[in-house]
Amino acid sequence: MLQKNADARFMIHGVVGGSDAEADQPIFDRLAGMGERVLVRQDVLSPQDYLAWLAQADLLLLPYDPEVYRSRGSGVFSDARAIGIPVVATQGCAFAQPAFDGGWGVAIEAYSGAGLGAAIESALGRLDELGSRANLAASQAHDELGRVLKAIRDGAGTGKPAGLAGMIRRWITAGA
Repeated sequence: MLQKNADARFMIHGVVGGSDAEADQPIFDRLAGMGERVLVRQDVLSPQDYLAWLAQADLLLLPYDPEVYRSRGSGVFSDARAIGIPVVATQGCAFAQPAFDGGWGVAIEAYSGAGLGAAIESALGRLDELGSRANLAASQAHDELGRVLKAIRDGAGTGKPAGLAGMIRRWITAGA
């Protein structure tokens, strides 16, 4: 696949040292030895470095274990959606379903190296289409936390009784 897509570069980030994933270190070691088109970082990224890495990405690979992520979210996925980066993610990871449904994500159908390779190849062949759809998804994303924070900020100091707890109670009952 790398020979077929000579312009493809892979930037891989993962912190395994000192985590519950220390057993994955040999995987990162093998990835780091794959050649000049594969860059591996294992340090904790500053917010600026994280944004710089995202800004370079045309596509994010999220080959997460579908058993672990069947109901777990992904902050990296949320960031990709917010800024319009298409994704390749494992089928069965609930967080990725909006990308699959919206046409800005490609599913890794088999949780294996071959499955990942096939999904990457498919995504690279449709990158323009995936990017357009990812940008559309980003433009339509709703910032629920931002809405809540704005409401808290706008309601602060209004003299309404019960403070923040009262505001949250009113939002919950208004939405029911």
